[in-house]
Amino acid sequence: ENNKALLLIRAMVAAVHADGDVSWEERQAIMGRLDQAGAGPEERRLVEYELSNPTPVEAIIREAQAPDTAAEVYLASNIAIRVDTDAERAYMDYLASRLRLTPAARQELDRLL
Repeated sequence: ENNKALLLIRAMVAAVHADGDVSWEERQAIMGRLDQAGAGPEERRLVEYELSNPTPVEAIIREAQAPDTAAEVYLASNIAIRVDTDAERAYMDYLASRLRLTPAARQELDRLL
């Protein structure tokens, strides 16, 4: 469970780095989700570290081979950002493709947001 939580944090961080700029709003969104989940100081430090040292997206994808994990990684990534730039759209398209999400599965996941 801790490994999956770390994977999802890394997916969120990779997504916020997609356009090359981690905005204050994106950082706040991630930290706010941590607060909602009841994260303590140790978890906050871990996220701050990850924000400064993002895991390459290919490493995240390698860990998300199971269909349910792939879906969770896609959702976590999409939750972390407001997909409003070409770079972010391209990133989400790339991520969905590499996670082997069908267009129908992706539409279903997008409806959940």
